[in-house]
Amino acid sequence: MKQIKLKYGIKSGELVHILEVESGLACSCICVSCHETLVAKKGMKRENHFAHASGHSCEFAAETALHLAAKEILNKHRKIMLPPAWIEFDTNRGRYQISDAKSVTIDSLKIETKIETLIPDLIATVNDRDLLIEIFVTHAIDEEKTAKIEQLGISTIEIDLSKAPRDMSMESLKEVIIDKIENKRWIYNARVKSEFKRMLNQTRHMDITSRGFASHVDYCPIKVNIWRGKPYANVIDDCIYCIHCVSYPGDVICCNGHLDPNDIYKPKLCT
Repeated sequence: MKQIKLKYGIKSGELVHILEVESGLACSCICVSCHETLVAKKGMKRENHFAHASGHSCEFAAETALHLAAKEILNKHRKIMLPPAWIEFDTNRGRYQISDAKSVTIDSLKIETKIETLIPDLIATVNDRDLLIEIFVTHAIDEEKTAKIEQLGISTIEIDLSKAPRDMSMESLKEVIIDKIENKRWIYNARVKSEFKRMLNQTRHMDITSRGFASHVDYCPIKVNIWRGKPYANVIDDCIYCIHCVSYPGDVICCNGHLDPNDIYKPKLCT
């Protein structure tokens, strides 16, 4: 396996690329991970890179450098392209796109600042609202952290750099961090949550009754089936395909079929 060359170091407390410093120990850099002295190996016959002056090989230097470089890019350029936002349903209803991908300006940025029980990589302020930004190099956001984010109710995106070359140039990394959306995902989107909650608040919880191998909802408001004068719906065959089924959490059907169609809330969708 080809050894990853370290392209970033710390000089006077700031992250620098190998091309920005003098050769040898004159680079005055230390490792981003272990803080040992680095030597800049530069020349026509070699690939420019940093090495530890002691000869020691630092296992996490390249990953740590990539993580720091991503933060530095956002801190310097103060803009980011956000991915589209979708309302996802737990039924066969198609998802709703409520926001296109868009470039936003970051008004202010805090790095690794604690907010209640969470320390996100970055807290950006965009249009007077907080946006948490997490950089995924080796560890993706897990369920526990996701739960904390949802409890905070602050929109959060994750930028996935797990497959990015550890020795990529600052310019290439800038394009991935700022301009591209393929490697970004919403962990939590406050507008998506608000719109879905508004839809859900209009529904009635219809109890599910098991009859043999079938699961039914009695007194179906749109009377999709009738048995001995009583309307009902089959959960699998009818409900999860019905436009009135907003959610199927497993024990009930959240249905808005009792409403006049003109009174049903419909989020503004992208065209």
